[in-house]
Amino acid sequence: MDHFKRVNDQWGHESGNRALKIFADYLLTSWHQVFEGEARIFRYGGEEFCILIKDIDDSEFDKVIQKIRYYQYHFMQLPIYIQRDHMVSLTFSVGVARWHKGDDLKSAFERADEALYVAKNSGRSQVWVYSDIVGKIKNDNLERKAE
Repeated sequence: MDHFKRVNDQWGHESGNRALKIFADYLLTSWHQVFEGEARIFRYGGEEFCILIKDIDDSEFDKVIQKIRYYQYHFMQLPIYIQRDHMVSLTFSVGVARWHKGDDLKSAFERADEALYVAKNSGRSQVWVYSDIVGKIKNDNLERKAE
């Protein structure tokens, strides 16, 4: 989640926990609409979440990226009440990496993490994909607009 520390600092940790729960529920609900295959969603760090997807091909991968962008935009539009009369708008950034045969968790997460940091440092509320072919990060948002 983008700028999550601000929620905790301004509204307190109880409100921050409520925001995390709202986001986790949103991920679970929307994810089942995104992908019907085998996937696991879990909290990876303070305000970071991870989705692991098993066995998808390139065309499914591209569809998943597009749907993540759709749900990312939709989440940004939601009024989120972290206290009875206090609403906030929240965004999230996404770093994506493919899992390959021979990968270990560390290398796969490092690639996704690298893409996530680029997304956050490039303005947030973006999807960045680690491109294994050229070994660099690409901005999925910009490339899709250019097509």
